[in-house]
Amino acid sequence: RHAPSGARVEAAHLAWGEGPARTAQEKGLLGGVGTFDIIFASQVTYVPACIPALVQTFATLLAPGGEVWMFNDRVSYSLGPEGQAECRACLDRALSTHGLVVAGAGADAGWRLPPAFAALPDWAYLLRLRRKSPEAG
Repeated sequence: RHAPSGARVEAAHLAWGEGPARTAQEKGLLGGVGTFDIIFASQVTYVPACIPALVQTFATLLAPGGEVWMFNDRVSYSLGPEGQAECRACLDRALSTHGLVVAGAGADAGWRLPPAFAALPDWAYLLRLRRKSPEAG
């Protein structure tokens, strides 16, 4: 009732990676590969081994001109004190591999965060991701 006429929102469980995304589409569980205008992701980059498949899923589902909005401020405790840096480095490598770039983050993206968010740890991030433009090389 709150969506503009013709718009819809759906949720479904999805294993990460290009293969599972395409399989879900074939089964009618997704709107379609390359058709998502926006993907929201929160607290999904906490185990390095899973991050490449996550980013591959973004790249598979994202429509041309679409964006991923991602927030993260936690990683698995089993990673120890270097876990945050390790997960972020893995994310940055996966984004580069799949042609995605950070388009804006935090205040640079024009987002207003609630006052309670002012106490987030230094390693927390709020990213706006897009496909790399062909002109950027």
